Amino acid sequence: MAHYNTQLMGASAARPASEFWNVGALEQAGGSSDGMVAMAAAGVCAAAIGSVPVFSNSDRFSFIPQALAALAVGLACLTLLKRIPRIHVAVMAYTGLVAFWGITLLSEPEIWPEYRTLLKVCVLALAAHVIFRSPRQILLLFAIYTATGLVTLAMNWDEIHVLGASISGAQLSEKDRFAGTFLNANSAGTYGVVLMLSGLIMFFNGRGWWRWSFLLIGLLTGLSICFFSGSRKAMLGLAFLAVIVPWMAGPSRKTRQRSIIRALAAMVVTLALVGLVLSNLPFVNRLLVPFTEGIAADSSSETRFAMLVKAFELWAANPFFGCGFDGFSRLSEFGVYSHTTFGEVLCNGGIFGFSLLAIFYLLPAVQLLRLARSANGMGSSRLTIGLFAFWGVFTLFSFFAVLFDSREYVPISAAICAYLQEQRGQQWYATEKM
Repeated sequence: MAHYNTQLMGASAARPASEFWNVGALEQAGGSSDGMVAMAAAGVCAAAIGSVPVFSNSDRFSFIPQALAALAVGLACLTLLKRIPRIHVAVMAYTGLVAFWGITLLSEPEIWPEYRTLLKVCVLALAAHVIFRSPRQILLLFAIYTATGLVTLAMNWDEIHVLGASISGAQLSEKDRFAGTFLNANSAGTYGVVLMLSGLIMFFNGRGWWRWSFLLIGLLTGLSICFFSGSRKAMLGLAFLAVIVPWMAGPSRKTRQRSIIRALAAMVVTLALVGLVLSNLPFVNRLLVPFTEGIAADSSSETRFAMLVKAFELWAANPFFGCGFDGFSRLSEFGVYSHTTFGEVLCNGGIFGFSLLAIFYLLPAVQLLRLARSANGMGSSRLTIGLFAFWGVFTLFSFFAVLFDSREYVPISAAICAYLQEQRGQQWYATEKM
């Protein structure tokens, strides 16, 4: 959704943001200009996305993300009066998948409540894709998401405090896994990982002491939630962060040798910290049992494997267009979703739907990787690597959870696609100017 009628930004316009956010390398001729309406829209949309994991499962406060989402959609429509941006191919593919599944309503009208939820996610994703254009807006999104950690910690402090006090006195059982105000323990764990990553993105792209605040909020709050959730996805997410963080810290204006040394040092420290955390996790045996004793030794893993097999069986009966939206839940004996995004879409959408999903997942990942390798400035490279890290975490979690209807991760992904489209517009502008 890049727009090419861009404005040149003077040094005076870039100075206030650069004092806090290290995005100067991205604010070049041909870059986008952030007006008050654009930043206000980004702030509201970021608040709508960040409020989902905090309030959506609360009976008292569930109206907050819904109200903010409606306001964000309205502001997105308002920005369309100024410009009509181009849609990224990945977002077009996702929208096409949602529209394709709408055909199922003709034969299965009872699925409307579930489809309406997916439709709301798609609308918010489109709004985020329209709103988030510039590096400042993207960083504002992750700043607000990181700040939600303080609200989440306050809302769940009593339960976390009790778990922390009991961990030294007795062995925690499966029923003691932390879920708090989240839908379940797995949702809490994935939120914790993304919260940590958001804090890291702000730290590596910020300036001054404020970036340390974001880092501490993200790491301490996110790690506390991951620690007590006992989520396998959270444990795998922590391992992924250990691999990606050195790359996020590596780009530098210094010599290549010093940059490599810095990345290696960051890797050693990160691996040591993650190893220390994983070795002391109260539920680490949940991760190890399926590998050491086999899938049958863990009832949860055995059930999910059976779901995957069933998803392939249902897909084989309708290989091209699948069983329709919510097909796995309607046709299998499990009565719920299949706990894997890719298996669910293959079953419900067939090869056609899976191809659309593949475009949504693969194309932005390839573009982010190319952009990170070709970025000229340290700030642009670090931001792009951070966004690639989010895409990696999102993809990793999608193997073990159904996330195509996630009210937080899909809109964030759409915002990243908007950033990619804007960068393509800047490259086109620079090429034409030359």
